[in-house]
Amino acid sequence: MGGLIRGIFGGTNDSSQTAQIEANRSSEQFIRQQAERARNDVLNIFPAGDEARNQSLNQALAIFGQSAPAQADAFAEGNTAAQAALLGGLSQFQNAILGRSVDFSALQPTRITPDFSSIQNVALPDFSSGASEVQRAQTPQVDLQSISQLLSRSRNFGLGGVNF
Repeated sequence: MGGLIRGIFGGTNDSSQTAQIEANRSSEQFIRQQAERARNDVLNIFPAGDEARNQSLNQALAIFGQSAPAQADAFAEGNTAAQAALLGGLSQFQNAILGRSVDFSALQPTRITPDFSSIQNVALPDFSSGASEVQRAQTPQVDLQSISQLLSRSRNFGLGGVNF
């Protein structure tokens, strides 16, 4: 009966356990290597992303600076038009109070046309072509052979039934 139990439960043969421990160590080492590689890849391309952000922000600030005078001019024109409307209506208030005829033809809408010609040809930086070159130059190459070897070792160490 003792041989039957040892045959079913494996007795003192711990080769599967040893193989699984080794596979776990190998997997952990591979994961650490890939994490370090990913960290280095991100750190390598971070300056390009930072530069793109800074260029875009500077260009946006330049556009705002170029459009601010036109905005101020439009505001001033609106203010002047409002004052003209108030002044044009004063005599009509007086006419109404004194019982004279009221003529509102002097109160006409004023169209304000801001001049944004200074920013017509301004465009944000185009990073689509440069980013792809940087990305191609710094994109890590995946070592599929190492990954497949690791997975095949894991399969051989008692993970049968698990498909990768």
